[in-house]
Amino acid sequence: MKGSLKRSIYLIRGEYILLDADLAELYGCTVRTIRMHTLRDAALFPKGSVRRLTRMEKEAVLAQNPSAKLGKRSDSITWVYTEEAALFMEELLRAAPSDARGKIRRAFARMRRYYRECEKEYLGG
Repeated sequence: MKGSLKRSIYLIRGEYILLDADLAELYGCTVRTIRMHTLRDAALFPKGSVRRLTRMEKEAVLAQNPSAKLGKRSDSITWVYTEEAALFMEELLRAAPSDARGKIRRAFARMRRYYRECEKEYLGG
């Protein structure tokens, strides 16, 4: 994955999420494969850990990172994954790179620290 995985994690609805395209790149597969597993195995994912972005949420992602991978068409569906869902996807793929799980855990932990520090700085906490 080019650049830092941390830059691929966004804060939406108070949760840290990864886009389907970033998850596919991390696991070395296509977005289509990620989406296929998402739809086929939807009942296996923890409740609320996978969802589709709304138009407003897409705009929020682009505000956080203008080069975010949101699909070529403005009406395209983008799935997002919480840390728990991103890690669970590895089990579904079975052929995921062995270091992907550690990268995901470290990146989400760094983002949580970063946002806590920003809150303290801006809210005086």
